[in-house]
Amino acid sequence: MFSKKLTFLQVSLLILCVTATSDDSIIIPLVLKTAERDAWISVLLATVPGAIVLFACMHIMKTTRNEPLLSWTKRHFGSLAAFLIAVTFIAYLGATSFIVLKDTTHWVDATFLPETPPSVIAAALILLCGFAGYAGIWSIAVCAGMLYPFIILLDIFATAANSQFKHYQYILPVLQHGFGPATHGLIYTAAGIAELFLLLLLRQHMSGNGRILPWMALLFVSIVTLLNPVLDSIAVFSPIEAEELRYPAFELWGLLTLGKDIAHLDFLSIFQWLGGSFIRISVSFYLIVELLQIKKNNVRKYAFAGLTVLIWAIVLWPITDSSFEWFLRRFYYPISLAWIAAILATLWVFSVIIRAKERRQTNASR
Repeated sequence: MFSKKLTFLQVSLLILCVTATSDDSIIIPLVLKTAERDAWISVLLATVPGAIVLFACMHIMKTTRNEPLLSWTKRHFGSLAAFLIAVTFIAYLGATSFIVLKDTTHWVDATFLPETPPSVIAAALILLCGFAGYAGIWSIAVCAGMLYPFIILLDIFATAANSQFKHYQYILPVLQHGFGPATHGLIYTAAGIAELFLLLLLRQHMSGNGRILPWMALLFVSIVTLLNPVLDSIAVFSPIEAEELRYPAFELWGLLTLGKDIAHLDFLSIFQWLGGSFIRISVSFYLIVELLQIKKNNVRKYAFAGLTVLIWAIVLWPITDSSFEWFLRRFYYPISLAWIAAILATLWVFSVIIRAKERRQTNASR
């Protein structure tokens, strides 16, 4: 494995690729169905939980001082605490890998490759993710650094090219039905933005940056990348039609043309979706194996191979898209948000205890 430390920019691009995948294909349809016209307000409200997550992460990371989270927990609170934290993180990362692969496979099958078996689509993507995870976090970060700028450029292109179809009066009136729809939509937007907490697992691989401003810039970019397609979907399709679309961000691509002679530019969205999904699953695979604390290279190979086959087999479990979407809306995102809040609160309490203990030891030595 490559042992070189990542820069703050590389880690930021990793995080943005991870969150962008869920935002475009999964969270946007859910928040539009829940909050409708006020979906964009749900995105703005997510700034508050996002800031809380960042400040909690910074507090924890300053306490751990770049020590791996599990070894720090084990040293201060014992093997059982470290084991429980590892198990919950692994379960979360495994679940996100399944969700992203399932959703991406369905999207490709429904839009571009209807005649290709879903098992082949899923296998092609997850094999690449398994190899990337085995190659290490540095290799994944390099891939993210090459992919994300193009993803952003394509977003900007789609936003600008669709300007002729936008009617921003659709976002008004604001809060027509009170704060209820916006706060319900906050469950999904907050769950997406709260994934910034993965910084806790990546911090040990990063050199620098303990200042608050770069982290807040990362939060700002995350909010903007979610807000833009939500606003575009409402302004182009109207809130009533947008909530009926399974992949509104993809449907925006279907409207694009270059002049009168070039159309069907929606194929460019393949790059966005597959690039983000590739990074998301690869990072999850790498972190799962790292949390298992597998050091031997041969054992790591078998671990990645087994993980790849396991997730691929689970994805093949027959479930209708409507049932899958219902599961995401009613169970997965509410539970994942509650779990992120619980694990952050636990680690924050741990860090407060350790800081208080260190202060007492410092005062006693004077």
